[in-house]
Amino acid sequence: MTQTLDEIQVGEETAHLPRLSPQRINMQATPDVHHTHPKRFLVTKLLTIEDPEQLAALKTQHSNVRLSLFEKLRIEKLRRRLGQQTSTETIRSLLDRYDDESNRIIPTLTDELLDEAQGTPLVLTGRPGAGKTLTVKSLKTEPLLLLDLANEHAEIPKKLSLQSLLSYNKWSKHGRLRFVPSENRQLGTLEVKTLIEFLNQTKYDGRYKTWSIAIEEGHRIHRMPPAISLILEGRKYFKRLLVVCADETLFPACLPVKPKPPSELLKN
Repeated sequence: MTQTLDEIQVGEETAHLPRLSPQRINMQATPDVHHTHPKRFLVTKLLTIEDPEQLAALKTQHSNVRLSLFEKLRIEKLRRRLGQQTSTETIRSLLDRYDDESNRIIPTLTDELLDEAQGTPLVLTGRPGAGKTLTVKSLKTEPLLLLDLANEHAEIPKKLSLQSLLSYNKWSKHGRLRFVPSENRQLGTLEVKTLIEFLNQTKYDGRYKTWSIAIEEGHRIHRMPPAISLILEGRKYFKRLLVVCADETLFPACLPVKPKPPSELLKN
């Protein structure tokens, strides 16, 4: 087995076919590229290894992978974002995350889950059209403050402007409030940032302790330092905090939840 891997390693690193031992010459007659191409032959051989000691030994053997410069750039950006030391560690962390996600059970977002006091912040994730917005529309939780960045939630009729929210003094009462920023993207982003900074500055007096906060269009805030601070400390000062975003990896501090199934949404 070691001899085989060594032979293939030479072929993989030099881009030439390896010299084959007599026992393997007849395998070259097989036209299947998965068996004849050096790299494909290597991974096919690796997939047959089941012995724990041999699997452990593979951790000290290395192989080259051909990537475009664009892919290398993406890995480097991800490495810096994750705080990893090397590209290898970055790729390894992605593989570990994939293994974890393959085995995890993602809960469905419900009023009961959102009503859990001082729970971990949530991120409602799913591909476009999966029912994220419809799931939020189906929620009856209150008190609730919804940052409706795309102006999609007419089911909450009480819409307050930024100025009205900054002077709002009825946090001790229940209700469902909706904030919609300006349609001008630049001005709207500034309004969202101002409101989030205000929530950060005023959260310490306990006024939001019974309130759940939901933020639609999460991809628009994931680079805002005040928003990240709000999310990281959310469980201390809010009943629950929810971000709606197709890419859950933008909010690693949040517990992923999935939309309600279409059959249930259609009943509402």
